[in-house]
Amino acid sequence: MSGAFRGPGAGSTPAENDEEEEVGAEVSPLVVDAVGRALQRHFQAIAEMPLPDRLLVLLAELEARERTS
Repeated sequence: MSGAFRGPGAGSTPAENDEEEEVGAEVSPLVVDAVGRALQRHFQAIAEMPLPDRLLVLLAELEARERTS
């Protein structure tokens, strides 16, 4: 596999997937930590984004329907 890590099911057979899991176990804890921190920052930024106006309108309509039923 030439040292590159591919996730399970990335165009390989089940037997190759077992080998890929072993390769994944060799990833440095520093790399895993750095990727984890980057993902946390990314998802935090997404969570802090304002909701689109159209979604707010749909939520308001849903709430209004729930109140009338």
